[in-house]
Amino acid sequence: MPGGRVEFESLRGALTGNIVGRLVQMVALLLSAVVLARLLGPTGLGLVAIAAATVRLATIPVEEGAAKLCEREIAGAIGKSDRSQAIAALRFGAIATVAFGTMGALAVWGLGPIGLENGVLPAALALLWTNAVTATLRGVLRGEGQTTRAIAITNAQSFLAPLLCLLWAAGAGGLTPAAALWLQSASKIALLPVLILFIRRYWRLVGDRTGGATTRSGWLGESLQFALLGLVTVALAELGTVMLGYLSTPEQAGLFRIASRAFLIAGFVALAAQQAYGPRIARDWQAGNRAALELPSRMMSIAALGGAVVALLGFALLGRWILVLAFGPAFEAAFLPALIMVAGAVSASFGALSPRLLKMTGEQRIVFRAALLALAIAAGLNLALIPHYGATGCAVASALAVTAGRVVMNHGVRRHLGFSAVPNRASARALLRRLVRQTSS
Repeated sequence: MPGGRVEFESLRGALTGNIVGRLVQMVALLLSAVVLARLLGPTGLGLVAIAAATVRLATIPVEEGAAKLCEREIAGAIGKSDRSQAIAALRFGAIATVAFGTMGALAVWGLGPIGLENGVLPAALALLWTNAVTATLRGVLRGEGQTTRAIAITNAQSFLAPLLCLLWAAGAGGLTPAAALWLQSASKIALLPVLILFIRRYWRLVGDRTGGATTRSGWLGESLQFALLGLVTVALAELGTVMLGYLSTPEQAGLFRIASRAFLIAGFVALAAQQAYGPRIARDWQAGNRAALELPSRMMSIAALGGAVVALLGFALLGRWILVLAFGPAFEAAFLPALIMVAGAVSASFGALSPRLLKMTGEQRIVFRAALLALAIAAGLNLALIPHYGATGCAVASALAVTAGRVVMNHGVRRHLGFSAVPNRASARALLRRLVRQTSS
């Protein structure tokens, strides 16, 4: 590490790479949803969705806890040239993955009759462990500043899973929900060596020291706080799928699965910005360069808002036709839930970087409280609306919960970091000038 200086990806390169990566991921999500919908139908897709959503919720302590803490601490260690901190974060990530993965396995066991009756439970447990291991390793890679490579691995896995399902269906004469889950695990295991190779290649960024590192006692509490933060966005949609499985029918869960995919697609710019800017936030904050955070945060919020609005208008005009063409006539009923979820993505784009700003600057307590509020709203509204309105009621609950959580986090950024992450005229002009400059060059 010559001169203690480490090069991250440039912010523009990381953002561009993440946006492209998220676009590729959007295609992969659509391909996977189309393949499973065509092969399994609404009920079969619903069973896969219930199991996959339970797994997703059970792995939140790893994906949003251990992985995010590794990302933050390794990125901060690079900013301070602190090799011991990086080694300690890596050690904590390994221990936390095992501990949280074990607790997650107990939660997945709660699938009970739904999982045992259809043979889904063993496949769901396998998927949990593969998710946990790959999530932590991706967090390490992102912490090293290689966000575009981390998302490239995720995209490759996302494309491989539906391909394996098609090959399986062609060879075995059909596809079952349990087989679909096993094949998702296989897609992650197949690319695990590539992920490990990337980590080893870029580990030189923080040195190769193997001794003297001690784990900080506060990391466990922080990672547990991080574990609830994922409930604000994607995990809230997963919570709705699980509740639909127990309060309604697998068919309604299948419809909502398509609606939740529409939410992810509409918010892909926001997710890309958070992934690209996360390590940079930690580095600038721990290096004392706080003034560099405000304008990029506002500019990225404008980009995220623009992408979500375009998605809302496009889906309102063409959504019903797209659903029938891509997934089949049985999925036309997903139009209204999907439209509501896309509208929720628009509201979540105001202050798109607020969650990552707070987490990467050590103010995750604010996001923790916002997550609890959003979780309470979603759970309460789901209990009230799902029995009468099914997937549509679940979409309303999820959209309102995400909006409420984002309002709390935007206020937290303004109060504790001293600026607002919500767009204003200055950031709009700066973004416009940047786009004009890029176009002219």
